Amino acid sequence: MNMKSRIFLLLASLSLMVSCAKDNAQETINAPTIEFSLEQSSKDLLKSIKTDFIKLELTKDSSIETIGQIIELGDTIVISDISNPNLLAFTKQGNFISTIGEKGIGPGEYINATSIFYDREHNAIGLYDEQNLKIIYYDASTFKYSHEQYYKDIKAGCCMPVGDGLIWYNEAYDGRSSDYYFLITDNVGKIKKEFVKKDFKSGYITGNTTCLYTVKDRIRGYIPYSTILYDFSNQEATPIYDLRFKGFDMPTPKELNKISINGNSPVLFKKLSESGYISYFDVVESNDLLASTVIAKKKSHVALLDKKTGERIFMSSGKFASKLGLGKFQYFVSNSINSSIIAILDSENLILKNGKKKNKLNKDLSELIARDSVLNPIVALIHK
Repeated sequence: MNMKSRIFLLLASLSLMVSCAKDNAQETINAPTIEFSLEQSSKDLLKSIKTDFIKLELTKDSSIETIGQIIELGDTIVISDISNPNLLAFTKQGNFISTIGEKGIGPGEYINATSIFYDREHNAIGLYDEQNLKIIYYDASTFKYSHEQYYKDIKAGCCMPVGDGLIWYNEAYDGRSSDYYFLITDNVGKIKKEFVKKDFKSGYITGNTTCLYTVKDRIRGYIPYSTILYDFSNQEATPIYDLRFKGFDMPTPKELNKISINGNSPVLFKKLSESGYISYFDVVESNDLLASTVIAKKKSHVALLDKKTGERIFMSSGKFASKLGLGKFQYFVSNSINSSIIAILDSENLILKNGKKKNKLNKDLSELIARDSVLNPIVALIHK
């Protein structure tokens, strides 16, 4: 399967999961508005951006198809592969350490590594397996299986520890919990709080299913069909940014119901991707930068905000990759490494372009891949 097909599969698989939407009643949200415009990208910010790269060692045990999430544990990074469900540990220099857990339905085994997180209090790696409806915990130092907990009443895209319980990005579209995007539960799944009411329900989602992430010690979250970014660190849904993209609009629930025949159409994703509305949206964040991928009319764009200066960039993903010498930009992943935003690069495209004058690669990146004909995806660290 080539890389283009993998990314299409990634977006299509996201589109077939449970979803909901928020009305464009964003005018009532009390949060700073951050507008991005294609005509006003900061040249100074672009010049100040630096990139480092991690070449992930490729062995018979460490092959990765599509990176889902990455979490940082000191000098180690843990990566989930969502195309060939697997959990792998590497050093920050890219050296392969080991796989974590095994595929299956037994203790410590998983079918689908839906999302991963670090439980700092217990020094554990948590893996949520939506297929088996359980969270598996592995010791973060030895990677050995510790214990697991079933959550049969929860249907979620991702979760992470908060206080003495868990916060979930909720994908349910029937039952009591279906009316809210975010749930806080105790450690056995009893709902304690619910946040951000759903205005549209269907069998689809467009966008990232891991809509929760951490930056420093803060928990952030966002939802499909809305560009509001929330902070959940105090176990409340506090809007912190209202992101806007000039010339690109989110569909309202009324428009979504029309496109989807009130949530019953099997071609919502296809119709939405062909409309003028945003059909895919994600957010990632580091200490200094906030970035987003925005897709509308099947064209991908990258937005980048310097949180300290307010400078911003908004341009096509192709132009963004070209300016930074990244070959072909694929997508961002949640959380950060070394206080850098994580971007995933198309290794097949890098090999094809290496050494060619047109769309010249970053020098460090070119040297990194020069002697290889087959690579794992390359991890790019974007920072100031």
